[in-house]
Amino acid sequence: MKINAASFFNFCSQHVPLLRALAEKSGEMSESEVFDIIRAYTVPGEELPDNAWRRLCELQILVSAEPGSSFYLMAEPVSRLLRHEQDRAAGG
Repeated sequence: MKINAASFFNFCSQHVPLLRALAEKSGEMSESEVFDIIRAYTVPGEELPDNAWRRLCELQILVSAEPGSSFYLMAEPVSRLLRHEQDRAAGG
């Protein structure tokens, strides 16, 4: 599925702490682990965790670890992009 770049980058810019927290989690995450992280980084009343979850999947920021699996990984291109930006911010 083709992802709209503007939607992708708008979501990312509005969820930087969430994306950093997800990126720091190495390996597979269960859906409940992802929801725990979402709840920790969303402001109550601003966005429902279900909406953030839906967008993370729609924008292919999180992908299924295996077809049919209930475990997720941050998509490698997204992970690389976040690492690159973190390295740039650190002056590296």
